[in-house]
Amino acid sequence: MFKVLEVLVQLLATDLDGTLFSAPNTVGEQNATACARWRAAGNVLVPASGRSLSLVSRPLGIQQLVYDYTICASGCVVADGEANVLYNRTIAPAQLEAVLRPLLEREDCSFYCTTPQADYIVHDATGHLAKFSTDRPENGFVWSSLDEVLEQGLEVSSVPVYIPNPQAADALSAQISQEFAGQLDAPRSTNYLDVVPHGVTKATALQWLVQYLAAAGRPVARTAAVGDSWNDLQLLASADTAAAMENSVDGLREAAGGHSVPSVAAYIDQLLA
Repeated sequence: MFKVLEVLVQLLATDLDGTLFSAPNTVGEQNATACARWRAAGNVLVPASGRSLSLVSRPLGIQQLVYDYTICASGCVVADGEANVLYNRTIAPAQLEAVLRPLLEREDCSFYCTTPQADYIVHDATGHLAKFSTDRPENGFVWSSLDEVLEQGLEVSSVPVYIPNPQAADALSAQISQEFAGQLDAPRSTNYLDVVPHGVTKATALQWLVQYLAAAGRPVARTAAVGDSWNDLQLLASADTAAAMENSVDGLREAAGGHSVPSVAAYIDQLLA
């Protein structure tokens, strides 16, 4: 009688900007080759980003990087490799208006509303999003107003707020978390904070995905995570094994158990060794 050998599937969740992307919207040859080896070994590859679904799937599609699932909008959205949405947490319209209306008066920030279908630039006092949209037309931004977003009843997953002053970003993040306690969170990343439903993180999305895979008959034996910024903290802390990028923000290496790597390719080499 033959003994059936259980295949031990590993799942790697990797941040994009500053992590998998070695340059803007660019994976790089070494990282791409390593990701292909990871999947060829039967493992699961999951880009996990603060970006929206379209801002993840479009650049990765252009570079023909094959992946299994994505965690987007700082954990609000989980989709499969064909960008079919499996899980989506949204911000209630009343909360959306209450948190964003005051930001329209600020000159030190820009923000857009993300949905699984499109991203809507609502406020661009800094001019950053206009440049971002022009320099990278593949991003496919739509210009709108807050009133239009609300009138259309769009299911907004998250609101990335570009605010390059670190002190102002910290203060705004704390203010939103306090004023909307139990309703909204505002985790930081480099030059941004993301307004998301309370309790939603990349880590909660990863937990949901692991349960989804188990129910589908593909249990995950080990989760691994790699990232570089504050919105990766919970993700790295919750994974079975983790690494911080060598140029990551303060505190991230500690969340990864003191482990750091120079690239995603180097981390995959370690995981497959």
